Amino acid sequence: MKRHWTEFLTAGYLIIVAYTSLVPFDFAGSPPPGNAPTFLGVHVTIAGLPDILANLALYLPLGFLVRATLARKNVAPVSAAITTVFLATTISYSIELIQTFSHSRISSIADIACNLIGTAIGVILYTPESIVTRKLLPAIESEIANRTTALAATAWAFVIFATALAPFDFTFDISLIGHSIRSAQFIPFDNLNHLTTILKSDPGNITAAITLWNLRFDYLLDIILFATFAALFTHHARTINRQRSVNLAATIVASTALAIAVTIAPLVVMSVDLDATRLITRLSGAIPVAIFAASRKQQPPTRALDKQRRFVTCAIAASIAYITARQLVPFQTDLTHLPDRIANIEWLPFHSYSLAKLPAAIADIAQKSFQFITLGALIAAHRLLAGHRLPNHHVITFSLIVAAFVAILELAQCALPGRVPATTDVLIAAILTHVGLHAGKLLHNTYRQQRITRAAEQTEVRQAQSALNIPIPPPVTHEPDLHAIPRPTPQNQQQDAKTSDVDH
Repeated sequence: MKRHWTEFLTAGYLIIVAYTSLVPFDFAGSPPPGNAPTFLGVHVTIAGLPDILANLALYLPLGFLVRATLARKNVAPVSAAITTVFLATTISYSIELIQTFSHSRISSIADIACNLIGTAIGVILYTPESIVTRKLLPAIESEIANRTTALAATAWAFVIFATALAPFDFTFDISLIGHSIRSAQFIPFDNLNHLTTILKSDPGNITAAITLWNLRFDYLLDIILFATFAALFTHHARTINRQRSVNLAATIVASTALAIAVTIAPLVVMSVDLDATRLITRLSGAIPVAIFAASRKQQPPTRALDKQRRFVTCAIAASIAYITARQLVPFQTDLTHLPDRIANIEWLPFHSYSLAKLPAAIADIAQKSFQFITLGALIAAHRLLAGHRLPNHHVITFSLIVAAFVAILELAQCALPGRVPATTDVLIAAILTHVGLHAGKLLHNTYRQQRITRAAEQTEVRQAQSALNIPIPPPVTHEPDLHAIPRPTPQNQQQDAKTSDVDH
């Protein structure tokens, strides 16, 4: 019997859950000594908010996928829900019991409870009677089909918020928020000046050099993100036939409001400080693009398609350059310890993430997700705009090409001080590029179907007008020039009066 994709996806996700929960596999013959009380062999400890959110996010897709797989097997809804929760509880308890023999992992009965809650949420979300299935998913499909540009601008705003709020370690403690306000950088470019001063006094400070370059790239990323948002919002405004001045004003207001909100939001994130410089960089990316996009005239479809291809090509080149620069920071070579760096290559995937603090790991994954999903979507757009197809084997080929490129960059890090090459980045690049290719393909097909539907509707309207002998206006390809409209003359008014008398 042919297997459905949900079964393979469920099996693959089970492997991911087990691997990420047990890495780095440093098990001992007996559990390490500890003072925490135990229940059924698992430690009883209090979990923090980041751990709770991580466990919920890890097991929610598991509950959804297992419930979907059982539904395809025609299992009764109640039995499928009970089976899914029981299976997830068994897996979670087994993993936590194994973690008691690990020196770097901490088992906790609170993790089992969070995993159980996450699984239950996933089961509820799949239930056909849930609000997600009855209302949310049809509403999303309708929005994608009818308002693609608005949805793209909204999704991009969500991406901006996600990159600004990562690693999502929120706090609503008044004392911590007050400390964030006191430690905020209200003087523009104060961080850059401080790091530059440190490097001038100590040129060999690799940590300061890496921090300085990463800060510069963060500012550059702000410019790119808000420039893209301004372009998407302007394009959406054009679809509803606004005037240029109104279009420009709406884009500037929306971009400014978004920039202020994203700049202030880190006050409730413990790992991110407020930096007034980022408000300047964000507005400097949005406002010029808004002015340029609003002043441009709409062009014929053929010329617009050519410009879209050139823009996507430039965007791919810029994305590759950005990824390369991020991987080669701090742009200093040191070959004296090359054999030691080669020996210290991290071959075990996700080993560094298991040892790092959760907020730092989430921030790094969020940054890499933006880089490679965007690159994959741009590659898909370039292929489809050129008239080529993008079958699944081409998607896999492009993903492997990007992974090989990242592997070369990781090997180059052996000659860079302060960098540790890892196979984790190669795997992340392959997986996220694959996701980006499919996302770009889906968006392109949806937008093309929307344009085909609109063209068919316009054709039906024109045919109906032709059947009723109603004058058919020519299609508008640009905004009307009021100065080019002929003004009525006395001769034309007399001719119109004569024609009216004849009709009567």
